[in-house]
Amino acid sequence: MYSPAPYEPRPVRFVDRIDHAGWRLKRYAVWVGGPDPDLAAFDPGMPALLASLPTPAVSPARPGVGFVIAHAGSEPDGTDVRYLVCCWWDQCNELFTHVLVSGARTGGSWAEGVGAPCVWDLQIIAHERDACVRHLLTVTPDAEAYLQDVDPRSE
Repeated sequence: MYSPAPYEPRPVRFVDRIDHAGWRLKRYAVWVGGPDPDLAAFDPGMPALLASLPTPAVSPARPGVGFVIAHAGSEPDGTDVRYLVCCWWDQCNELFTHVLVSGARTGGSWAEGVGAPCVWDLQIIAHERDACVRHLLTVTPDAEAYLQDVDPRSE
């Protein structure tokens, strides 16, 4: 029987910018309450996540920008799980997504996840969609302005 836990807001923080092979990505952290998440715990998954980005980073239909969400969450049974969600703008107005997951069900290693963002990730995605419209889908696209436009709800 369907029995979700009631929604509770989670902290969101803009962390920094990642520059990789011509890509420029904003990085956010989301976590289940308490102290800041251990961002170093996400480092082992980053090479595979970044390797999944298409090349070249910039093309006539791709501005070479996007964002990464490092999400320290929990499974429905309460066990800890980490998600790395990488989203990039491509085909002019489409948001492509790649997800890696690490936790008890993966034996602690990083594995392919389902590309289905959760409600907390969607908060960031909603902001990023609006930033794309404001800065990239214009007569004079401005990727740098897009990169400076971070979710104001982040701490």
